[in-house]
Amino acid sequence: MPENNNGQGARARRAQVMAQNTMIGREQGPELFFSQTITLGGLTGGAVIVQVPRTLTLNRPLESITIVLRGRLVVGAYDYTSVSPEHFTNLLQQIQLTGIHRVFGNLVPIRISGAMAFVWNRLFRTTGNTLMINGLRAQDPTIPLTYNSPAAATALLFAGLQGTYDFEVYYEIPLGPLLPPSAGEAQRGVSFLYLPQDWADSLQLQISLGDRTSLGVPQTSTTTTWTSFGSASGTPSLEVHLNYSILGAFGNALKTGVTIRTEQSFSAFTALANATRLSLLQKQITTNVVLKSGITQVSAAPPVFGSVSDVQLGRSMIMVDNKPIRNNQNNGVAKTFGMTNFNTVWPQGYLVFSFIDSQNPLTAYRGDGLQGGSTFEIDTDILTANAGNLQTMVQEMVYGGPYPALRPGA
Repeated sequence: MPENNNGQGARARRAQVMAQNTMIGREQGPELFFSQTITLGGLTGGAVIVQVPRTLTLNRPLESITIVLRGRLVVGAYDYTSVSPEHFTNLLQQIQLTGIHRVFGNLVPIRISGAMAFVWNRLFRTTGNTLMINGLRAQDPTIPLTYNSPAAATALLFAGLQGTYDFEVYYEIPLGPLLPPSAGEAQRGVSFLYLPQDWADSLQLQISLGDRTSLGVPQTSTTTTWTSFGSASGTPSLEVHLNYSILGAFGNALKTGVTIRTEQSFSAFTALANATRLSLLQKQITTNVVLKSGITQVSAAPPVFGSVSDVQLGRSMIMVDNKPIRNNQNNGVAKTFGMTNFNTVWPQGYLVFSFIDSQNPLTAYRGDGLQGGSTFEIDTDILTANAGNLQTMVQEMVYGGPYPALRPGA
């Protein structure tokens, strides 16, 4: 007997799923897109801004961007007075990606510091990005936040002492929400790829680089000399690599979204306080909110964290109309719970409120459904008073994407 229409439909759906599984999920690996030598500030200091001179190539779906900073630093005459816990990762001060989306218009999908970008992967995966100093890969940051050598004889890879330091910093920047590696990860992340038809030739990348004060506080007579990697001459180098994915014919059938990752900083919360509003949040689909807290390094230009702290803030909560979305009464408990869910260690000073700890982006908090006039904010206790208190926050949110409408016709 011939199969009925329902049976034919089921067969067609199974065939589509099988075809999709043969095409979606394979990445082509990072490809070099841009490379140039750069000048980092020495005694005179000052930030260096690199505007990548051409728009990012989108002849295939784009999954992530990798930035590589390589060079040699020679510290002479006097040691550094103190060293920032994130030292070389601070050299990349800011990453900014802008573009014009065919649906959402002008957007800044990424504007975060290099230190935050470096730690980001560690927040959601067991292994993070890579920092190499003198041929040794620093252990992934933990508690306390230090970049240690795997060799016990030399614990700190950079302590600001006089010497020669060949450094390589690799920042892999995912364009969508990051999830632990799994068999279904590529399928879950496919709706956040950058497609050629969405962005055309509009994506521009700007990178700001710091000077020697990004690493810590040098003494007045400390000398710092920047040269090319492995050499006493030349200048450091900067590379940008693009990682593409394969979608095949399914690329034209996806309802894609744009992940926004913007870092804000706050320096006004210097006194003890209870249940104070740290910041309003945007009423958008929210996947993660990341807090970072510590003490600013005043001599840096612009300021970086001279130290980070897990005890500066307490009872941090995301609130809607004065009601907690998650009733956190202890930041240490919240941090332990989150680290367990992601099977990783959140470095000292970092606290994540994740709505995708289910390992599925569809469980994001639907801030886009909040009523007009309601408040969406993050509140916290300030537990330590210090004129140098500094906090930064990233609200990772999504425009569009695979999320169903909350209301008919929405």
